[in-house]
Formats: sequence, structure tokens, C-alpha cells
Amino acid sequence: MKRGQITVFIVLGIIIVAVIGLLFAYKDALIGSEAAQVEGIGTLQPELMEAGELIEDCVLEVAKVGLSDLGMHAGIIDNSQLETFDFSGLDATYVYFNQESKLPSREAMEESLALFVKQNVRECLAVELPGFEVIPAEVNEVSVDIGSEEVDVAVEWPIIIKKAAIESKVDGFKISVPVRLGVIYNEVESFLSQQLETPEEVCLSCLLDSAQEKDLSIEVNNFISTYVFVVQDQKILINDQPYHFVFANGY
Repeated sequence: MKRGQITVFIVLGIIIVAVIGLLFAYKDALIGSEAAQVEGIGTLQPELMEAGELIEDCVLEVAKVGLSDLGMHAGIIDNSQLETFDFSGLDATYVYFNQESKLPSREAMEESLALFVKQNVRECLAVELPGFEVIPAEVNEVSVDIGSEEVDVAVEWPIIIKKAAIESKVDGFKISVPVRLGVIYNEVESFLSQQLETPEEVCLSCLLDSAQEKDLSIEVNNFISTYVFVVQDQKILINDQPYHFVFANGY
């Protein structure tokens, strides 16, 4: 091989390595960041912390309302475009229908809750903050992470808080709701996997026995061609109430 050819290959190798390095360095800018980058109210000056905490408490309540709606609709808050069953006035969402699983992915559930929080969190501007002035920007991003023991929510929402001559800016809010949604989701997902293997049968013990091991209670409602399941988590409460996850199976 000639010296000139070797030089060309070396130059090409350097260019390829450089391009790969740039892709890694700027991957968030190219494909978008998966999570809101928020430091939270810890950056506020002590004199402004009271206002920050009150707004943060409100953000927590908004997230709790969204989580409750998420559970009552089997993982998707707005289930108006999905197959549902009238369960005592509740539109119970089918997660098994026509021998197919309709269970939303964990990512879809996170996106549904994030959208709810983003659409409703500005209600927290109505919180009474005597002595404080609040100057909010737009809500940029909301990210949700559903874990086994808690659900984490980060709201990228720049707000300037003033009190007399003191002024500080918070970049957003980070809250955690102690709810075992990840555990519940895994149980339902496992139950549906077994259901798909025997589409003509309803293996109640497949769900009941496993759920009991996780300290979950299951209410089974039989409407002949439809079963409605209500999963209750008595172990961790939200506003002193057990968490509910309701879903329907059609046969």
C-alpha cells in the first residue's frame, strides 16, 4: 500500500472519530432531552423559600390528581378514544380486547401524566402568597418517571419570586409521590401475558395469588363477557386513600 493511501485512511479515521464524538456530545440537542432538567426550589434564598414551598406543594397535589385519574383509566388519563366499559358510571378502559393486549406502555403512561401536569400546573399561580410577587414564565417541559415505590415528576417552569428588595429565580419543581404504580403495572402486565397464552380462559388465580404476595388487593367484577378488575394498594396511601388501578378485560 502506498504512503498516500495510508495517509488518506488515517485522515478518514480521524474524521469518523470526531463525528462520533460530536454526536455523543450533542445528542440531547439533536434528539431532544428525555427528562426535564430541574434543580428545584433548593436554589431559592431563605427569605423566599416559603413561597417556593407553597407552590411546590400545589404541584404535588396536581400530580396526585393526575395519578388518581391515571389509575382509574388504566394508565391513560384521556381514554375518550379507547374502548371502554361502563362500570357504575366509570369508563373502565379495556386493556384486553379482541384477544389483544391494549395495555399502554410505561412510557405512554408517563407521557399521559406529564401532559396532565403541564396542562394544569399553572393553577398553582392562584395559591395565596401574601407579601410575595411571582413572575412566571411558560411551562417548558414536564417529565415523569414511574418507579416501583414512587413516581417522580420534574416540572421545568422558570419562576421569579420577589419579596421587598429580595429576588430569586427557580428553574422548576421536583416532587415524588409515594405510590407503587410500577409494582401494579408489572402485575397487570404479567397477568395479560398469561391471558394472551390462553385467550379463551380467565385465570383469576394468576392475578390474585401474585398480587397478594405484593400486598395488593383485587376486586373482580364479572359481567359475563367483560371482567372489570380493581387493584387496590393499601400499603401506600394518597391523601389517606388507597390507590386504585381499574381495568377491563373483554372476552
